[in-house]
This record gives sequence, C-alpha cells and structure tokens, in this order.
Amino acid sequence: MARKNTTETPMNPATRQMDLLRGMGAICDYLRVSPATALKWIRELDLPCRKTRENGGGQWISSKSALDEWSRAVVSSAKIHQSHAKTP
Repeated sequence: MARKNTTETPMNPATRQMDLLRGMGAICDYLRVSPATALKWIRELDLPCRKTRENGGGQWISSKSALDEWSRAVVSSAKIHQSHAKTP
C-alpha cells in the first residue's frame, strides 16, 4: 500500500509518547491479533511497524495513530474489492 503524504499537525512530545507502542505484545494487544497475524500483515499488507536496532536484537515499534490509519485504509480497500467482485 502506498503511504499518503499528509500535512498533519505535529504531535507534542507527551502525546507522541502516549501514541507509541513498543514491542510486538503491545502492538498485538492494540490490534487484538496474534503475533503470527501481525507478522503476516507486516509482510503482506504493509502494516506500519518497524524493528529498532537496539542491543543487536531490536524491538518492534509502531504508533496507535499509524495503525488506526492503516486499519481504515485496509477496510476501505477491502470494501472496494468486495464491491467489484463478480458474484456467480
């Protein structure tokens, strides 16, 4: 999925910190999916998560606002595809 170039108002540091999700567990809890599903969505549906390069291993991070925007786009896209699907 292509990312939109938006001109949103920047978040203040406190709001940005509350918006941040750290770790696959936090991301999965927010989305209410399993880690396997989240990883599949990262690979196949461009779920907006990235892995940091901390201590050689890294940690998955994302933001609630990015996940919400992605979710709306995926649902909208699915509705478009369903409306164009041919029924037998």
